[in-house]
Amino acid sequence: MGGKKMRQFKSLWIVMAIMLLGGSFPSNLAANHAPAPGMGEPPCPCCGQPWREQVDPEVTIPKKLPAPKNQEWLSKLRQVLAAAKFAKAQDESDQRKFGITNPYRYIIPQIDHHIGLISKLFAAYGLPPDGKPAAIRPSSTVLQALENGKRLAADLATQYEWLLNHAEDKNTKKVLNLIITQTKLHYLMFDNVIRLFKIEGTMAPLLL
Repeated sequence: MGGKKMRQFKSLWIVMAIMLLGGSFPSNLAANHAPAPGMGEPPCPCCGQPWREQVDPEVTIPKKLPAPKNQEWLSKLRQVLAAAKFAKAQDESDQRKFGITNPYRYIIPQIDHHIGLISKLFAAYGLPPDGKPAAIRPSSTVLQALENGKRLAADLATQYEWLLNHAEDKNTKKVLNLIITQTKLHYLMFDNVIRLFKIEGTMAPLLL
């Protein structure tokens, strides 16, 4: 490994070490962030976004909410719940198969939280969630697994965006706003780890 390559390799190790030692990834990042007055904040090394919180992760869902009148909206909410369950199962399968820590250690718990929030919405509406996730598709390589995760995050974000734009009550919008913010960050996290993998090639699994 040449001198330039070695320096690049060491710098990536440092970045990943900071990420691993920094504890849990904050689950309340928003699309727009601003640094504290007079201070610049270093970005998260995994997704490149600031740490500063803008979205409340502890959203409260009332026990009862008016059932949405738009049947297409309800159908799409059931579809995205099944899609989120599929994404979680796919990510868990890939993580186990390849022994990858990042970015799954941050993403899987958040997807699980999203599934719980959507299930609570259905309970508040007094409606069954229905829908079952599709069977997972085994990934053949680490890169394929990461690209699958990125694609699934993009698909989920698109579905959540439509639901947010057509939601009928503010409580539902608040839940969806949190979910879509985190899902977009999942996309960025997968994208950055894929970039790392492509830079380091066969050495990348050692960094993940």
